[in-house]
Amino acid sequence: MRDLELSPNGGITRRTLLTGAGALGLLATTPARLHAQVGGGQYLFGSATLGSTGYVIIEGLSTIINRHSGLRSSSQSTSGGAENVALIGQGLLDFGQSTSVDLVAAREGAAPYGTPIDVQQMFCYTTFALPPIVHADSEIRAFEDLRGKRVSPGAAGGTTAQSWRLMFEESAIGDDVRWTFGSWREIYDGFMAGNIDCIPAILTALRPSPIVVELTTNYPVRPVSFPDALIARAQEENPGIMRFEVTPETWPHLSEPAVASGSSGILAANPNVSPEAAYAMTKAVFENVADLHTISNVLTSVKLEDATRYLVPGVPVNAGAAQYFKEQNVWRDDLVEG
Repeated sequence: MRDLELSPNGGITRRTLLTGAGALGLLATTPARLHAQVGGGQYLFGSATLGSTGYVIIEGLSTIINRHSGLRSSSQSTSGGAENVALIGQGLLDFGQSTSVDLVAAREGAAPYGTPIDVQQMFCYTTFALPPIVHADSEIRAFEDLRGKRVSPGAAGGTTAQSWRLMFEESAIGDDVRWTFGSWREIYDGFMAGNIDCIPAILTALRPSPIVVELTTNYPVRPVSFPDALIARAQEENPGIMRFEVTPETWPHLSEPAVASGSSGILAANPNVSPEAAYAMTKAVFENVADLHTISNVLTSVKLEDATRYLVPGVPVNAGAAQYFKEQNVWRDDLVEG
């Protein structure tokens, strides 16, 4: 488990969290490499931590592109969406698993990025709802009870950490939380061992991800809702943050509804990716969704009718992807082409 520098009360302050995550900004300002283009080599995708939902999704997309197009791609594990966007800005990735939260922050040069990043969208592949959960027998009953507790939102530079930072800093307990960071596997193992009090449940398209199913098979958990006022204030700073209500109907393990923050999962692209390559990749994915869905259940949320639904207005869509969506009549007039 990777901890940031602790404050005297055993946690880290909001300023320390921003400083640690701010290292991503340094990545984004270093010189870029030349891109692999059509006929010039493989396209490189950034995914997420090994075994995570983002990792599985990008591996699946890369497989389908290799199987059903004349392009070649490969993927590498990263800490997730925020790092992927920083690496796109550096020129070290062609595509990356990302979210609406990452893309808004990157275009504005907000934390954790040190400067605005020129990045484009390809398509939306899912939504991520991330309700905080605690052990079922925990004394933590409400958000305010997290004061002084050990809380982990995943990787320090990840999308969940960005969203949770905004909500906690809008609250009265933000400087009193004891933050711990690590991969999804690390924090889930730490939670099961009793070393972490609160972690996010990862729900893709409101369905529990495999790591959540694994956890709840043996460890009863209970959600702790984010107050609506905190979500609303965080959305003012980053409109990519979404509000979800998770219910027992969508997650039968729950005995009560929970209010969660989250985001849409979006494939980000380097602006140097040609429209021709982007069109071919988009066509390969959405004309072979049946094949894609056989790879993993988490990929069943990839659907043509949802491909543009949760894209971010103001962040350019690669012209090749936009062309394909216009041909399929799923383009949105409030989106802009790159």
